[in-house]
Amino acid sequence: MADLLHIDSSRDGTRCLNPLRVYVVHAEEPRQYRNASNREMNVIEAVVADTASYRKMSVYNKASFPFIKTGHSLMLVNFISKPTELVITNDCKVLMIPKIEVSESVKQQGMDMAKQLSGSYNAPTMTIAEVEGKHEGTVFTLTAEVTEIDDATLVKTMSNAEIYVRNGYLGDTTSGIAFAFWRNVAETELNVGDTVHIANAVRSVTSDGQPKLTGRKYTTVTKLDVSPFTSVIRPKQTGSKTASVIGLSSFKKYESCPNKTCFGKKLLNNTCPNCKKKTYNGKESTMSVVCSVMLEDDEHNFDQVTLFTKQVTEISSLDLTKSEQSLQEDFVKCLP
Repeated sequence: MADLLHIDSSRDGTRCLNPLRVYVVHAEEPRQYRNASNREMNVIEAVVADTASYRKMSVYNKASFPFIKTGHSLMLVNFISKPTELVITNDCKVLMIPKIEVSESVKQQGMDMAKQLSGSYNAPTMTIAEVEGKHEGTVFTLTAEVTEIDDATLVKTMSNAEIYVRNGYLGDTTSGIAFAFWRNVAETELNVGDTVHIANAVRSVTSDGQPKLTGRKYTTVTKLDVSPFTSVIRPKQTGSKTASVIGLSSFKKYESCPNKTCFGKKLLNNTCPNCKKKTYNGKESTMSVVCSVMLEDDEHNFDQVTLFTKQVTEISSLDLTKSEQSLQEDFVKCLP
């Protein structure tokens, strides 16, 4: 029998075949969203616990929804484990079992996490150095300066939803930390040099294991008019590699929303799924492109990446009024 303290986990998710018995500390009502194919999906977010620990749980297996209730005890089989979350998909089994005993201290910690899910949690204020010393999943509030920031990028999640993410770097007088703002938080207008108050952010890690700040559903970002800092820690400069685009694997042209805060969101039935504006009819929309290219770096390593309009037009001065086929041919002509 597995337990929450010792089950294998990974950032991409580890499939766990050993059964796990948990108590549902709190379960939200089912929430609807649309995936990348514009298909309506459902998810329940919950917090579960066993005798020694607790964890968030996201349930996409609709057949198990009647079992995901506060106070129920469950056995999970063939679930996916991440460092801060259990994921229940359609190929997982969820069984109701007799009530298991969970200590009051673990329950209380689980309830604190449940408040984070509902947006009613006021996280403690920390410095970046203090955040670095916390475990993954810690929720916190801090004030820092934006020292680097990228444009928002459209990505696909494991649940096949299309969402925006914006990456960058923050600094205060104690340290610096990478950040990733997701969904509505990614729409916050920010520039290098802005001082921001970030409430209910989550401590996560980068792909190489370094501390990272993640802005999620209930994270708020507020720009401050006056900075409390005279100087801040800047990102460490490391040796960088260069890479060349060596080939094109796909190229698409599409109508997108002209609203700046929608970051080129693709229109669905002449409507922006983000701001809901419906008056385009091909006149008020903007043409955008997305493509996949293969890169080769200095050490002859290969990688496939997705480029959006801004990156594509930096490589090639394309006339977006042309047909998709013409744009594709013009882009290829600019490759080395």
